[in-house]
Amino acid sequence: MLRARDHPDRDFDLLWAGQGVSQVGDAVTRLALPLTAVLLLQASTLQVGGLESAAAASWLLLSLAAGAWADRLPRRLVLLGCDATRAVLLVSVPVAWALGWLHLAQLYVVAFLSGAATVLFAAGYTAYLPSLVPAERIARANARLQSTGEAANIAGTGVGGALVSLVTGPGALLVDAVSFALAAVATARIRHREPPAPPTERHLRREIAEGLRTTFGQPTLRALALFSGLANVSFSALTTVTLVLLARDLHLSGAVIGALYMVSGLGGLLGGLMATRVLDRIGLSRATWLPGLFTLPFALLQPMVGHGARLVPYAIGTLLVDAGVVTYNVAVATYLQTRVPRTMVGRTSSAIRMVSRGAIVLGGLAGGVLSAWLGLRGAMWLLAAVIALLPVAQALSPLRRFGDVA
Repeated sequence: MLRARDHPDRDFDLLWAGQGVSQVGDAVTRLALPLTAVLLLQASTLQVGGLESAAAASWLLLSLAAGAWADRLPRRLVLLGCDATRAVLLVSVPVAWALGWLHLAQLYVVAFLSGAATVLFAAGYTAYLPSLVPAERIARANARLQSTGEAANIAGTGVGGALVSLVTGPGALLVDAVSFALAAVATARIRHREPPAPPTERHLRREIAEGLRTTFGQPTLRALALFSGLANVSFSALTTVTLVLLARDLHLSGAVIGALYMVSGLGGLLGGLMATRVLDRIGLSRATWLPGLFTLPFALLQPMVGHGARLVPYAIGTLLVDAGVVTYNVAVATYLQTRVPRTMVGRTSSAIRMVSRGAIVLGGLAGGVLSAWLGLRGAMWLLAAVIALLPVAQALSPLRRFGDVA
């Protein structure tokens, strides 16, 4: 009989638990870092936007190199180093504040370097999971991780607001630093060791080029990158426009807006909980486009938002759309981890993230341009229509007939 410490899922459970804790901290930081800039350093709107851009820029600048490094280095050590780095960076903020040295420039550096560590962590994390979980259970593991991430986001948003009120922004960032330290401890306890990567004398640039050729030369991976990028531009633009409409035009309170965003998180949690059943029933190929046909058209309910009962259509729309998005994310991660050669997973996943996460930088700009052209409500209708039509385009793309990556 296996003892508890020898349970076959022990290593995955450690990875899952550690990242669950750190994801709560991530949600805290997304609120605490800009509030530190606004409340303590009197940052302008443009300067706060610069913090968002500094974090997002790391995905555009570093994703390809991070993927190559993740395929070269021991992935457990990559995860451990990234968690430790983020803990040190975040703890520097409350230390500087206590000493009276905190400056906006430090927040920019922390945002960018933390983002860089997150980029490398994401590449190593995606590539490491198949070493801890048998192939037939990877979809279930991805669904569990996605569900935990959504639950952590819901919890972290509420905790972050409370912490900022109780112990200020730097104090909240200290909590996040502790969460990354705990995640590092959990990762350090993982027993599994990957076989060393075969020695290579190839230049990093050649490995990056190989990852790009594999990603954009293979129809399925190219389609995944394209549709992920289009979706993120549309979603981030819609989020930007909606937030302005809710706060400025409808004059909804922060509590009501927060509750609506929590409904979105609940939808993501629902999608994560159901993703395994969906993949088992319809198969991995169909899971990249079929659930979206039944969920993303509900985005057309969101522009109906208004006071009173008109909040209900918006809540239903965001709940179902986010459920579909998370199901898609589980399918994509499972495809990369089961159909792509293991030595290429870090590079292909990073190339796709470069497109999908980099697109978020454009989303806010797109939302601003469209709202100036069509008005807030008109921009919402256009963006919701684009989102509703995305799964139709996916169904007509190579996603309907993908196979293994050679």
